[in-house]
Amino acid sequence: MIRNIVFSTLLVLGALLFGGRAEAQQIPEGPFQSVQGLVQAWQQFDPAGAGYVYVDGSLVFQRYGFGPAATGYYFVCPQDALIKLSCPAEGPFRSAQEIIDYWRQADPWGATYLYLNGQLIEQRMGFGPANTQYYVTCNNRPGGGFMTNCSL
Repeated sequence: MIRNIVFSTLLVLGALLFGGRAEAQQIPEGPFQSVQGLVQAWQQFDPAGAGYVYVDGSLVFQRYGFGPAATGYYFVCPQDALIKLSCPAEGPFRSAQEIIDYWRQADPWGATYLYLNGQLIEQRMGFGPANTQYYVTCNNRPGGGFMTNCSL
């Protein structure tokens, strides 16, 4: 009986000590030059915590450990070939409004046409040649989101 109480108490203390470690720290943001550099950063990040790292939908690092697993979904961005949590223009975006907000900030004076899954979500008149971007829903990718190309 006492043995069960002591064991239960130790489990609770362990959960309190290690339970929020991965969530409390910010995951490595990058940018990273290579997958190897990303993996090295994750090897140093919360060494006692569990973690999963994906690059373009493929698992590149897995570690078992204490607490809830920290997970990073990274992409090789076409514009600079660096590995980042998100590529500025390509995504992933979590909502149509995020796409619109990004382009309003990135090109505030230019004519812009934004499409999501074939539907026009933003049409803005402006200066210069029109910037037209097509986004699709990427349900097949870990982390999901809207991107210009789900196979980036």
